[in-house]
Amino acid sequence: MRRSHWICSALLLVVAVVALQASAESGLQIIYIEFANNADEIVVLFNATPSDIDLTGYKIWSHGGQEFVFQKTALNPQDPVIRAFDVVRVHSVYCGTFENPRDFNWVNKDGSCRQSAVWNDDGDVARLFPPGSDVAIATLTYP
Repeated sequence: MRRSHWICSALLLVVAVVALQASAESGLQIIYIEFANNADEIVVLFNATPSDIDLTGYKIWSHGGQEFVFQKTALNPQDPVIRAFDVVRVHSVYCGTFENPRDFNWVNKDGSCRQSAVWNDDGDVARLFPPGSDVAIATLTYP
C-alpha cells in the first residue's frame, strides 16, 4: 500500500472511531416508534446517562424530511429536559395537553401542531441531531 493510501485509511479509521465514541458518549438513544391505534405516532428517546440532558435545540428528523426541534413553546410549555435514565415521548398525530412533562407535541416550524403522520408504516429512519450539528448521534431504522 502506498503511503498516501495508508494515511487516508488511517484518517478514515480515526474519524469513524471518533463518531462512534460521540454517539456512545451522548447517551441519547431513539428506542422505538409507537403507533397508538391510528390515533397517534410516538417517537421515544431514552437517556442512558446518570445526568439530566437539556434537549433544547436537539432535532428529530425522519427520512421523509420532517423535523422536530426541542424548544419551549406555547404547545410545549415544559422545559425540554430528559432526566437521567428516563424517556421523553414526541407525539406527531395527537396534539393536546399532557399531564406528563415527558410528553411533547410535534411542533412545526411555524409553531403549529403537526397532527399528521410522520413515520412511514412500511419502514423509515429516525435520526437525532444535537444542536447545530449535521452529524446524527442516534439512529433508528424500522421495521
